[in-house]
Amino acid sequence: MKLMSTLAAIMAIVCCATFVNAQEMAAKKPTAECQGECPITKAMGQLPKMTYKVGTESTCCSESAAALAKKSSEPIHYVVGKQTFETKDKAMASLVETTEAYVSTFITPCKCDVSGSTKIAGKACNCPVEAGKTAELVKAAASKVSMSYVVGEKSCNCPKEAATLAKNSKAKTEFVVAGEKTCCEMTARLNLAHAKYKAAVEALAANGKTKNAETQKGS
Repeated sequence: MKLMSTLAAIMAIVCCATFVNAQEMAAKKPTAECQGECPITKAMGQLPKMTYKVGTESTCCSESAAALAKKSSEPIHYVVGKQTFETKDKAMASLVETTEAYVSTFITPCKCDVSGSTKIAGKACNCPVEAGKTAELVKAAASKVSMSYVVGEKSCNCPKEAATLAKNSKAKTEFVVAGEKTCCEMTARLNLAHAKYKAAVEALAANGKTKNAETQKGS
Protein backbone atom coordinates (compact mmCIF):
# COMPACT_ATOMS: atom_id res chain seq x y z
CA MET A 1 0.00 0.00 0.00
CA LYS A 2 2.83 2.37 0.87
CA LEU A 3 4.47 1.66 -2.50
CA MET A 4 1.20 2.36 -4.33
CA SER A 5 0.78 5.65 -2.46
CA THR A 6 4.33 6.66 -3.33
CA LEU A 7 3.81 5.85 -7.00
CA ALA A 8 0.55 7.78 -7.05
CA ALA A 9 2.26 10.80 -5.51
CA ILE A 10 5.04 10.64 -8.09
CA MET A 11 2.52 10.46 -10.94
CA ALA A 12 0.66 13.47 -9.57
CA ILE A 13 3.87 15.49 -9.40
CA VAL A 14 4.88 14.52 -12.94
CA CYS A 15 1.44 15.25 -14.39
CA CYS A 16 0.88 18.56 -12.63
CA ALA A 17 4.43 19.79 -13.21
CA THR A 18 3.44 20.64 -16.78
CA PHE A 19 1.31 23.57 -15.62
CA VAL A 20 4.35 25.74 -14.86
CA ASN A 21 5.10 25.79 -18.58
CA ALA A 22 1.51 26.13 -19.83
CA GLN A 23 1.46 29.93 -19.81
CA GLU A 24 5.00 30.12 -21.22
CA MET A 25 4.15 27.71 -24.06
CA ALA A 26 1.00 29.66 -24.92
CA ALA A 27 2.97 32.86 -25.36
CA LYS A 28 5.80 31.21 -27.30
CA LYS A 29 3.72 29.52 -29.99
CA PRO A 30 4.01 31.85 -32.99
CA THR A 31 1.58 31.97 -35.87
CA ALA A 32 3.12 31.31 -39.26
CA GLU A 33 1.12 34.09 -40.94
CA CYS A 34 2.32 36.76 -38.52
CA GLN A 35 4.85 39.29 -39.68
CA GLY A 36 6.55 41.79 -37.39
CA GLU A 37 4.72 42.00 -34.08
CA CYS A 38 2.24 39.13 -34.09
CA PRO A 39 -1.17 40.29 -32.80
CA ILE A 40 -2.00 36.75 -31.68
CA THR A 41 1.19 36.36 -29.67
CA LYS A 42 0.61 39.83 -28.23
CA ALA A 43 -2.94 38.88 -27.22
CA MET A 44 -1.80 35.62 -25.62
CA GLY A 45 0.67 37.63 -23.59
CA GLN A 46 -2.22 39.55 -22.01
CA LEU A 47 -3.64 36.45 -20.33
CA PRO A 48 -3.29 36.18 -16.54
CA LYS A 49 0.06 34.78 -15.49
CA MET A 50 1.78 33.27 -12.51
CA THR A 51 5.02 34.94 -11.49
CA TYR A 52 7.46 34.03 -8.75
CA LYS A 53 8.96 36.04 -5.92
CA VAL A 54 12.00 35.05 -3.91
CA GLY A 55 12.94 37.59 -1.26
CA THR A 56 12.91 40.95 -3.02
CA GLU A 57 13.44 39.52 -6.51
CA SER A 58 10.68 38.64 -8.95
CA THR A 59 10.72 36.53 -12.11
CA CYS A 60 8.26 35.03 -14.57
CA CYS A 61 10.42 31.92 -15.04
CA SER A 62 9.94 28.93 -12.72
CA GLU A 63 13.51 27.72 -13.31
CA SER A 64 14.96 31.12 -12.43
CA ALA A 65 12.83 31.16 -9.27
CA ALA A 66 14.15 27.74 -8.25
CA ALA A 67 17.73 28.92 -8.81
CA LEU A 68 17.14 32.08 -6.75
CA ALA A 69 15.59 30.04 -3.94
CA LYS A 70 18.53 27.65 -3.91
CA LYS A 71 21.04 30.50 -3.89
CA SER A 72 19.33 32.56 -1.19
CA SER A 73 17.81 29.70 0.83
CA GLU A 74 14.55 31.63 0.80
CA PRO A 75 11.14 30.19 -0.13
CA ILE A 76 9.38 30.78 -3.44
CA HIS A 77 6.17 32.79 -3.29
CA TYR A 78 3.69 32.50 -6.14
CA VAL A 79 1.97 35.61 -7.47
CA VAL A 80 -1.23 35.73 -9.52
CA GLY A 81 -2.51 39.23 -10.17
CA LYS A 82 -2.39 41.08 -6.85
CA GLN A 83 -2.51 37.93 -4.76
CA THR A 84 0.51 36.13 -3.33
CA PHE A 85 0.46 32.47 -2.33
CA GLU A 86 2.84 30.33 -0.33
CA THR A 87 1.92 27.12 -2.13
CA LYS A 88 1.92 26.31 -5.83
CA ASP A 89 -1.41 24.46 -5.64
CA LYS A 90 -3.33 27.46 -4.31
CA ALA A 91 -1.66 29.74 -6.84
CA MET A 92 -2.55 27.34 -9.65
CA ALA A 93 -6.19 27.23 -8.58
CA SER A 94 -6.29 31.03 -8.59
CA LEU A 95 -4.58 31.20 -11.99
CA VAL A 96 -7.05 28.77 -13.54
CA GLU A 97 -10.11 30.56 -12.14
CA THR A 98 -8.74 34.00 -13.09
CA THR A 99 -7.91 32.85 -16.62
CA GLU A 100 -11.31 31.23 -17.14
CA ALA A 101 -13.01 34.44 -15.97
CA TYR A 102 -10.80 36.54 -18.26
CA VAL A 103 -11.66 34.44 -21.31
CA SER A 104 -15.36 34.41 -20.44
CA THR A 105 -15.35 38.21 -20.19
CA PHE A 106 -13.45 38.49 -23.48
CA ILE A 107 -16.05 36.52 -25.47
CA THR A 108 -19.16 37.76 -23.66
CA PRO A 109 -20.68 41.12 -24.70
CA CYS A 110 -21.26 43.62 -21.90
CA LYS A 111 -23.32 46.75 -22.58
CA CYS A 112 -22.73 49.92 -20.62
CA ASP A 113 -26.04 51.51 -19.61
CA VAL A 114 -24.40 54.94 -19.34
CA SER A 115 -22.51 55.22 -22.65
CA GLY A 116 -24.60 52.70 -24.58
CA SER A 117 -21.45 51.09 -25.96
CA THR A 118 -20.84 47.34 -25.82
CA LYS A 119 -17.54 45.87 -24.73
CA ILE A 120 -16.62 42.69 -26.58
CA ALA A 121 -13.27 41.07 -27.32
CA GLY A 122 -11.52 43.63 -25.14
CA LYS A 123 -12.81 46.67 -27.03
CA ALA A 124 -15.73 49.07 -26.71
CA CYS A 125 -18.04 49.19 -29.72
CA ASN A 126 -20.66 51.88 -30.27
CA CYS A 127 -22.44 50.02 -33.05
CA PRO A 128 -24.79 47.31 -31.72
CA VAL A 129 -24.80 45.48 -35.06
CA GLU A 130 -21.01 45.31 -35.23
CA ALA A 131 -20.83 44.31 -31.56
CA GLY A 132 -23.31 41.50 -32.22
CA LYS A 133 -21.32 40.20 -35.17
CA THR A 134 -18.09 40.27 -33.16
CA ALA A 135 -19.76 38.46 -30.27
CA GLU A 136 -21.03 35.74 -32.62
CA LEU A 137 -17.58 35.42 -34.20
CA VAL A 138 -15.60 34.94 -30.99
CA LYS A 139 -18.25 32.76 -29.35
CA ALA A 140 -18.40 30.44 -32.37
CA ALA A 141 -14.61 30.16 -32.50
CA ALA A 142 -14.28 29.42 -28.78
CA SER A 143 -17.12 26.88 -28.81
CA LYS A 144 -15.23 24.76 -31.35
CA VAL A 145 -12.53 24.08 -28.75
CA SER A 146 -13.32 21.32 -26.30
CA MET A 147 -11.72 18.85 -23.92
CA SER A 148 -11.65 15.12 -24.57
CA TYR A 149 -10.54 12.26 -22.35
CA VAL A 150 -8.34 9.20 -22.70
CA VAL A 151 -8.70 6.37 -20.18
CA GLY A 152 -6.37 3.50 -20.85
CA GLU A 153 -6.95 2.60 -24.51
CA LYS A 154 -10.38 4.21 -24.70
CA SER A 155 -11.27 7.82 -25.48
CA CYS A 156 -14.45 9.87 -25.09
CA ASN A 157 -15.77 13.43 -25.01
CA CYS A 158 -17.89 13.13 -21.87
CA PRO A 159 -16.41 13.72 -18.38
CA LYS A 160 -18.97 11.42 -16.76
CA GLU A 161 -18.18 8.64 -19.20
CA ALA A 162 -14.47 9.17 -18.56
CA ALA A 163 -15.04 8.90 -14.80
CA THR A 164 -16.95 5.66 -15.26
CA LEU A 165 -14.25 4.21 -17.51
CA ALA A 166 -11.57 5.16 -14.98
CA LYS A 167 -13.53 3.62 -12.11
CA ASN A 168 -14.14 0.35 -13.96
CA SER A 169 -10.69 -0.04 -15.48
CA LYS A 170 -8.61 1.50 -12.66
CA ALA A 171 -6.69 3.32 -15.40
CA LYS A 172 -5.62 6.94 -15.15
CA THR A 173 -7.54 9.67 -16.96
CA GLU A 174 -5.72 11.92 -19.40
CA PHE A 175 -7.24 15.24 -20.41
CA VAL A 176 -6.72 16.30 -24.02
CA VAL A 177 -6.98 19.86 -25.33
CA ALA A 178 -5.76 20.86 -28.81
CA GLY A 179 -3.66 17.71 -29.02
CA GLU A 180 -1.95 18.28 -25.66
CA LYS A 181 -2.36 15.59 -23.00
CA THR A 182 -2.08 15.92 -19.24
CA CYS A 183 -3.32 13.89 -16.29
CA CYS A 184 -3.68 17.06 -14.20
CA GLU A 185 -7.22 18.42 -14.41
CA MET A 186 -6.14 21.93 -13.37
CA THR A 187 -3.56 22.08 -16.15
CA ALA A 188 -6.20 20.83 -18.59
CA ARG A 189 -8.60 23.59 -17.54
CA LEU A 190 -5.85 26.17 -18.05
CA ASN A 191 -5.00 24.70 -21.46
CA LEU A 192 -8.68 24.78 -22.42
CA ALA A 193 -9.06 28.44 -21.44
CA HIS A 194 -5.90 29.33 -23.38
CA ALA A 195 -7.07 27.38 -26.44
CA LYS A 196 -10.52 28.97 -26.45
CA TYR A 197 -8.99 32.45 -26.13
CA LYS A 198 -6.49 31.77 -28.89
CA ALA A 199 -9.24 30.50 -31.20
CA ALA A 200 -11.25 33.66 -30.58
CA VAL A 201 -8.23 35.91 -31.21
CA GLU A 202 -7.32 34.04 -34.39
CA ALA A 203 -10.89 34.43 -35.64
CA LEU A 204 -10.73 38.18 -35.00
CA ALA A 205 -7.39 38.43 -36.80
CA ALA A 206 -8.68 36.48 -39.81
CA ASN A 207 -11.83 38.61 -39.95
CA GLY A 208 -9.71 41.76 -39.80
CA LYS A 209 -7.57 40.58 -42.72
CA THR A 210 -10.68 39.81 -44.76
CA LYS A 211 -12.11 43.28 -44.11
CA ASN A 212 -8.79 44.93 -45.05
CA ALA A 213 -8.61 42.92 -48.26
CA GLU A 214 -12.16 43.91 -49.18
CA THR A 215 -11.40 47.57 -48.46
CA GLN A 216 -8.27 47.53 -50.62
CA LYS A 217 -10.12 45.75 -53.39
CA GLY A 218 -12.88 48.34 -53.37
CA SER A 219 -10.53 51.32 -53.40
